[in-house]
Amino acid sequence: MTTKARKAAVYGKKKQIDFADEFARLSLTPAKKDRAPLAPLSANIAISSEEPQTTINDAVPKAATRKKSPEPPETPAAPPTPLPSIDDEATLKYLHPLFNLDYVERRVCNFQEFANLVGLDWEKIGDGSYGDVFRLTVGSNVRIIKCIPLRPQRGPGSKSKFTPVKEAADEIAIATRMQPIEGFVDFCTAQVVHGPYPSQCVEAWNRFKERGDECGTPDPNQSDSYIPDQLWVLMQMKDAGMALDRYCDFATRKSSGLPPKLTVWQTFDIFWDVVKAVVRGEEIAHFEHRDLHLGNICIQHLDETTASGPEKLSLGQCGDTRKLGWTSIKITIIDYTLSRVDMEDGSVRYNPMKDHSIFTPYREGQDIQYKVYPIMKDTILGRGRRRDESRWCQYHPETNVLWLWHLLEKLLDATEAILPLEVSPTLADTNRNLDPSTADATQGHVTLTRLREMRDNLRSVQELLAPGEKISRPPIECAVDLLEYALDSGWLSPEDVEDGSEDEYEKSEVES
Repeated sequence: MTTKARKAAVYGKKKQIDFADEFARLSLTPAKKDRAPLAPLSANIAISSEEPQTTINDAVPKAATRKKSPEPPETPAAPPTPLPSIDDEATLKYLHPLFNLDYVERRVCNFQEFANLVGLDWEKIGDGSYGDVFRLTVGSNVRIIKCIPLRPQRGPGSKSKFTPVKEAADEIAIATRMQPIEGFVDFCTAQVVHGPYPSQCVEAWNRFKERGDECGTPDPNQSDSYIPDQLWVLMQMKDAGMALDRYCDFATRKSSGLPPKLTVWQTFDIFWDVVKAVVRGEEIAHFEHRDLHLGNICIQHLDETTASGPEKLSLGQCGDTRKLGWTSIKITIIDYTLSRVDMEDGSVRYNPMKDHSIFTPYREGQDIQYKVYPIMKDTILGRGRRRDESRWCQYHPETNVLWLWHLLEKLLDATEAILPLEVSPTLADTNRNLDPSTADATQGHVTLTRLREMRDNLRSVQELLAPGEKISRPPIECAVDLLEYALDSGWLSPEDVEDGSEDEYEKSEVES
């Protein structure tokens, strides 16, 4: 079987709002006229009318709730006042890899002035080795800002672990490449700023720490955390929901009013929807994520009433051949810090993996995430002493398989057990003595059989993908191989991969 022969081999999604223009409407910097927008700009933008926002993020611990900033006044029609910016020739030359991209504003504004002019509600929602991530809200509009401190070219901070300009440019280029593909985050635009963290970000950082979340970035309250004229790049993206690691966390689920464990329906949908997204990336752009842990996958409930899957299949559903789509969960892949992709012009964007600390040998008791990095390095560079570091730019989709194994291991750990029919909480309405000949009892037994079948299929995939395991089956060397094997094995049906997204993509291309 060849995936390219199937209709579902071409994927896409409707183009989204370009928030570079929305920023201009909110009196930031004028949107560049010399670039084609990532998406058509509709009048009177309101994210809530474009697509439902996640609701699982609204149910947070009380400690995390706080007063919202007053909504800014309506934006006047007059052109916005330009932000003060630096025009140092050496700095601008150093930033050329960023300014050479279509989706980066070609000016360097003061960070505090930028934050003041935006006038939005800043909330820190996460961080990583790259920097902090904030959610910004104005009215019903929500967007995500990833703040990446850039490594100075020389002088104080030039030996820091902050992101080199070239690597930041590569990540933005990858984000623009993946943006039109279904299952990948909607990237909007980027802005370079300079100066210390603005007060809004410092306060958001402090609140994040006060509610008990671990901060992995330097404390902005300390004067030596960043140099006075620190350069930053701010990546702006659409809100994709709750990170999957939080979604699977028992304490987070309890405080958010969610059941303590994922249902089998949810685990099955989440895993295979991620596989399908990675397949699209492989086929369209030779994409490797190279860091697809649960923190880099986001979850949204498009419909709260069906987010957990059916408690019991209806009579009509009992004969349904599809395996996916029983929940209303939407997945989105984010963060391309370590990723690799073929660009449309034939060039390759990738991270050269200069930080060798992530490849430290796995130690017993660590999260299995840290087992993947050294295996990934051996997969790409080999195990010999003399390793060709240039191989990082080459296409090795086996890394996607490693991360899909990691994903499935973590999902199965967070999934509820399937109890016997008479005590199953997800089949509570069948918890009574019924005549097996009745339709109600038949529906309950069919549901239970389907759940067990899905669970057993996932365990077979788990065995198939386990690194180092020798099994007498065809090798799975990429996500495309896995999807084809799942179809051949009956784990998925053709209807599950022909989701119609390619039709929307082709339609949007014609309209644009």
